[in-house]
Amino acid sequence: MLLIFLRFSFHMLNNGISLKHLCDLGIFLRVAGNDVDYVKLQGWLYTLQLKSIANIAGALLVNLFDFSYDELPFVTSTTTNVKPILSELFNFQGADKNSWYFKQGKDIFVHANNTSAMMWHVRQSGKYFRYYPSESITNFLSSFARSLSQIEE
Repeated sequence: MLLIFLRFSFHMLNNGISLKHLCDLGIFLRVAGNDVDYVKLQGWLYTLQLKSIANIAGALLVNLFDFSYDELPFVTSTTTNVKPILSELFNFQGADKNSWYFKQGKDIFVHANNTSAMMWHVRQSGKYFRYYPSESITNFLSSFARSLSQIEE
């Protein structure tokens, strides 16, 4: 179950929230939710600073898939506002994370090939900063470094 939360947070930061990952979490909870050690899961969620992500996932499961908060013992806050996130869920205008790289022009300067993709990454990291601050910064810097490493001359 922890792996499902990690995948959810990774894809949320890189591509936006995916309905597939919410379905995976919901199916897992319906099928094998009774076998989960929620005390151990809570410890890992606190250690990895994933509590806010778990609250978002839980609130989305309640709003979209008719779960109740009683079925989601990992959720600690039932007041998470998911209206902005729900609108993003059905808005498929995300940039391809591989479409952002740098190249050196005829002059000595380096230019981004797709500034809209770069700005999408900036907005995406900023949007989820309050939910997962350390990983949103690290994820953005990692994307930036990866794109710099692919400089074409």
